[in-house]
Amino acid sequence: MIKENLFHKTIGILVNAYMNDTLEHTNCYACAVQNIVAGNMGYKIIPKPNGHYLGDCSQISVVIPNLRYENTLTANLDATVKGNALVELQSTGYSINDLVSIEYAFESIYRNDCIDKDDYVFKGLMSVVDCLAKIHEADLTETATAKQLFIPA
Repeated sequence: MIKENLFHKTIGILVNAYMNDTLEHTNCYACAVQNIVAGNMGYKIIPKPNGHYLGDCSQISVVIPNLRYENTLTANLDATVKGNALVELQSTGYSINDLVSIEYAFESIYRNDCIDKDDYVFKGLMSVVDCLAKIHEADLTETATAKQLFIPA
């Protein structure tokens, strides 16, 4: 596996985000990449009862949707990230292309195929685990073990 420690660290960040209810689709304050950046930069994501989130919205999570929708996954996007977004990107250990792929994996789940919000988030996370497994070249056993971490005991 490539960068095994990074794979496990990122899975751990996303498990914590899932268990703490700080993941939400189409919300730059609570998307998959925001949680990865927050976990590495020490940012806080605070869920509110009305479904909104407070905290530090990373610069990189604001940049990524624009890159994703420009269909530029094949380009070398690292050169387009500057300032605070670059610091955040570097904190994750991933390239911008990797983060765009991770965010796309999380956001590409079709809402109508889900039972409720939790199912929607869970399916998005399973897609993210598959994406991370591809990035890190994890085997099927490692991928299945990572997915099991999201199931509460």
